[in-house]
Amino acid sequence: MSKDKGDSIQQLLKERLDLFREIQAVSAWQLEICQHDEADDPLIEKMLELITERQTLMEGIDLINERISHLQETDSSVNTGDGWSEEQQIAVVINSNDEICLTWLRNKSKEVVGMIQKNRANRAAADAYQMEGPADLAWFVDKKK
Repeated sequence: MSKDKGDSIQQLLKERLDLFREIQAVSAWQLEICQHDEADDPLIEKMLELITERQTLMEGIDLINERISHLQETDSSVNTGDGWSEEQQIAVVINSNDEICLTWLRNKSKEVVGMIQKNRANRAAADAYQMEGPADLAWFVDKKK
């Protein structure tokens, strides 16, 4: 293995580990949001921003993995070292945070659905009392003949 390839693979592994750490930080912010009892619009928006940021970081890891695979295909002596164990430890923490947040999101989605249904029922009741449309339009039609 040439020195350049060794340096390159080590640099890629360092970049990948850095991305794992960034995802862990994003995961911690998501967990912080999941500690709130109420799911208001700003919290949901922040959660969506964090999900988008995390997706970008994950795509970065995928690109690095492709580059590492390419280097390994061109030179079988390329060694990825033992940095993988630290990445695995980070992944365990991220997975734990994700499980908590997923439960929170499921619970909040039920609450949001309930709020929407209640809002629709209230709106339907209000619309029934507000005679919208022309004044001469009949609201009751007797179908008996």
